[in-house]
Amino acid sequence: MRVNKSGFMKRIFIFTAFALAVSSCLVSFLSALGDDAPRMYVNDRPYGKSGTYPVVLISGTTYVPADIFGEFSRIELTLGENGGFLIENTDSGTYISYPGYESDVILTNGGLHNVRPVEQNGTVYVPVNFAASVLSLSVENAYRDGSRYFRIKDSLAVLDFEVLIALYEPSVIPDPPRPEKTPDTSKKRMAVSFDGFVGEYTEEIISACAENGIEAAFFFTADELSANAGLVRRLFAEGHQIGVFAEAWEESGAGEIEEEVLRAKKLLRRILKRDTRLVRFSADLPDSLRSGGEITAFLKKYSLIEVPADVYCRDWLYTPSEMFDRLISDAEGFDRAVMRFTAGQSVPEVLEKLARYIVDRDDTALIAINEASAAS
Repeated sequence: MRVNKSGFMKRIFIFTAFALAVSSCLVSFLSALGDDAPRMYVNDRPYGKSGTYPVVLISGTTYVPADIFGEFSRIELTLGENGGFLIENTDSGTYISYPGYESDVILTNGGLHNVRPVEQNGTVYVPVNFAASVLSLSVENAYRDGSRYFRIKDSLAVLDFEVLIALYEPSVIPDPPRPEKTPDTSKKRMAVSFDGFVGEYTEEIISACAENGIEAAFFFTADELSANAGLVRRLFAEGHQIGVFAEAWEESGAGEIEEEVLRAKKLLRRILKRDTRLVRFSADLPDSLRSGGEITAFLKKYSLIEVPADVYCRDWLYTPSEMFDRLISDAEGFDRAVMRFTAGQSVPEVLEKLARYIVDRDDTALIAINEASAAS
């Protein structure tokens, strides 16, 4: 692939008068399919770009990112300003030229076309069938397990499309559930949990947990799961529990929160091949959603178990010793105190202090957050 981001794009014709005369035919809402989007492949490999949906649908027309065509060795992609681009098949000499968002038309070897790319989250999308036909490519689609899949290919593709899908979309076979200990309620219980865990000190924190025998619960948003699948698998393999985390703001509605949780759960099933019932909401969850019963109804509907944090570790405010003292003090009022950590620099030292503190006491136990203990 050759990508040239410099200067002006060749063969761009800006027909201003014509563009003003042509009304946009794309008036429907741009719907990103997100977690339910069909998977997209380029020849014999999957296409994926962080933060970019591989497919969007507009009024029944399938759109794909313009830069997907730069994945082909025989196609040159030139990116311009304001969403403009030139995509050229260097073998056939066919091209698609678009001057930018101010234009309602695309230029190809065959002349002007009343086709307008669209933009979402900084990514320019083009109609896949139109673009592929101009660039001498072909488009395949297939259904598997109720989901739709797409492939754009040229003559270099080798694998049958169904075989290719099977390689990258294995069936989800849940692992047998781990044996979960019944919580000992005769002792004061403390538990370690994390959200906002992705950061500079994750390796040190994972090591501290292993060295001190701490089984923690880690809560991830859908975006964090998408970007850190390897980390999530490692944490699970090392004996930690994985739950989903939903960001909420004062203006968040119940539907938005439900969608975010279900998206995260679906991603987690793909990563670990198992489900989770553990969920945590951010502290900004609107009180009206609790008082109105929406959150309770949502949890019941999907058999979820909420794991709120009782004690917050504010590692950015205090030294490790100060932070540990505050954690112990704040936990005094709870029979079971769930401590919430992030991936801060001081956390490994605090975890070590906590483990020593538990060992020295007969009336306190450090427990793991799992479905049994979280529901008790």
